[in-house]
Amino acid sequence: MRQAHSTIIITEVITPLATPLYIRFRRSVLWLIAIAALLAILANLFSVEFAKLLIQRGFWQESKVWKGLLLDTQESTPEVVLVGSSRVQNHFNTEYFRQNGHRVFNLGAPGILPWDFPFMVGQAAKAAEKTVVISIPAEILLGAVGCPLRWTLTDMAFYAKQAPTCLRGLSLIEWLEPLPINAFFSETFPDVHYDPCNENNRRSPLSELQAARGLGLCEDARGLMLLRYSRRWVAVFRNGDGLIIPDNYPPRQAQVTWRDQQEADLQPTVLRFLNGLADRVRAENKTPIFVVEAAPLEHLRIPHGIIERETGARTLYMNELGFADDEIADHDHVGIKGNARLSKLLFEQLFCTTSTSSEKGCP
Repeated sequence: MRQAHSTIIITEVITPLATPLYIRFRRSVLWLIAIAALLAILANLFSVEFAKLLIQRGFWQESKVWKGLLLDTQESTPEVVLVGSSRVQNHFNTEYFRQNGHRVFNLGAPGILPWDFPFMVGQAAKAAEKTVVISIPAEILLGAVGCPLRWTLTDMAFYAKQAPTCLRGLSLIEWLEPLPINAFFSETFPDVHYDPCNENNRRSPLSELQAARGLGLCEDARGLMLLRYSRRWVAVFRNGDGLIIPDNYPPRQAQVTWRDQQEADLQPTVLRFLNGLADRVRAENKTPIFVVEAAPLEHLRIPHGIIERETGARTLYMNELGFADDEIADHDHVGIKGNARLSKLLFEQLFCTTSTSSEKGCP
């Protein structure tokens, strides 16, 4: 009885003391949460402004989000925006278009597949004056729709309608990917040399490349931004273009294959996905054009007319081009000579400048 009485006395004494402590603790936690949220917002806003500052100084990273921001900061509106993977970034010289009277922006980014395109196509459709060119590998037309490697809010909205199973499988980290601080500063390539033209080092990668091949990269009007090495050297220019620079051009014709799938049925789900991309362009009153992209070694012939019928978009079939040894940089890309040929061919077909272009759907 005495013990119970003591417990009641202790409870009556402690409870009035504990209540203010609990209230203070709860308020402190709420303040900490509010401060953390504010800091997160400020960090993300700062990351956007910092990225813009870097782009103004001529530096950006090779990702679809950085390239989208680079597109937004262009002084003049491009007539055409090219959307695609590393094959777009490294296969087309937009300076060639500029010299011939047309403004074209290269929105290609390495390491991605068309499943990452909704964000890029959306950016391109808003920025382009007339046309968005969407480059796709032939093989995706025979497979299934995939999910993006890097998510943005635009991608999430697009996939909520096109392939909601992709969203259901996202982890917490993937849900947070659209935050600017994650989108801008999460990935970089190893062995990157920024602003190589200002390196005063005779043994720098640029010096060795110049001595070995006499490329004149620093004299290029596009402005050399960086060199990076990943199995071979890649030059990336400030305007968004890239260029593969292999160690050499060995004979490769024995590796070339041609698969004939002209009687194959293209996958309806993929065609619907492409139609969704084309609709994003048309929603901005711009013209979508698909390019079945060139592949140096593994060629896949597909039927003509199906993409056009299912998407309503003109389609160019660069997958049917063959390449000489001195045009092939590696398994997936062309080099300098191949870049020059593809740039000229795309120019002719987009702007209908030759008699052969009339055979490719020009008016």
